[in-house]
Amino acid sequence: EVWFVQFSHSGKLLASASKDKTIAIWDVCGDKPVVVKVLSGHHDTVSFLAWSPDDARMLSCGNDCTIKLWDMEAAACLRNFLGHSGAVTALAWLPGGRRFVSGGCDKKIFTWQLDCEEAVGEHHGERVVDLAVSRDGARLVTIAPDRRIRIFDLPHMHETACVADHENLTSMSLSADGKSLLVNLSALSAETRPEIQLWDLDEKVVVRKFYGHKQGRYVIRSCFGGARDSLVVCGSEDSQVYIWNRATGALLR
Repeated sequence: EVWFVQFSHSGKLLASASKDKTIAIWDVCGDKPVVVKVLSGHHDTVSFLAWSPDDARMLSCGNDCTIKLWDMEAAACLRNFLGHSGAVTALAWLPGGRRFVSGGCDKKIFTWQLDCEEAVGEHHGERVVDLAVSRDGARLVTIAPDRRIRIFDLPHMHETACVADHENLTSMSLSADGKSLLVNLSALSAETRPEIQLWDLDEKVVVRKFYGHKQGRYVIRSCFGGARDSLVVCGSEDSQVYIWNRATGALLR
């Protein structure tokens, strides 16, 4: 059972994190994807992955409360980062590839640097469901089970905004310019339908909603795609991939 996937920045490799505690690295350049490496070492489900900016390393985390740093050429674990007391739910690299942030079920956000096994920064707040850092490293965005989206200025972790929603927030994706956010909301009952919200983070408002996919039981993720992030792409519990026009909200396929 695969819990998370992420392409390398080069687009040549795909990493998948699984319930069986392993990470599979797939070569996707040929006619069919081929597993070229398997990373083992976690003691519970692996739920999140993050390639380094140069694709030379990878961060992984999951239900064993541990963050691992991997050398992708050698397929070897370089370091374990211990500090979370609950499942680690999300990771994001900071610009330069020497530092990163992590969030988890223990209501903590840690800042780490690669040459130090102990966290160099710590923020206490709400349980983190997902997080992302803008490419310039100036903004951190998190979502929490209390249905709130929080925005922080980096590197000082100063909370600049906290926006309340009314539904079940399950995942998020930040645009390339760091100004827009996609948030997936699952259906809470048979009478409601799942949706993807497009937030303007500067104005703190929802500017568009996208419908048509299926999400109830599982975490489904969406992302920006196409030239200048002109598309919204999302998986679905009906085994389909849905694509919308970002500007109009029209479902393309």
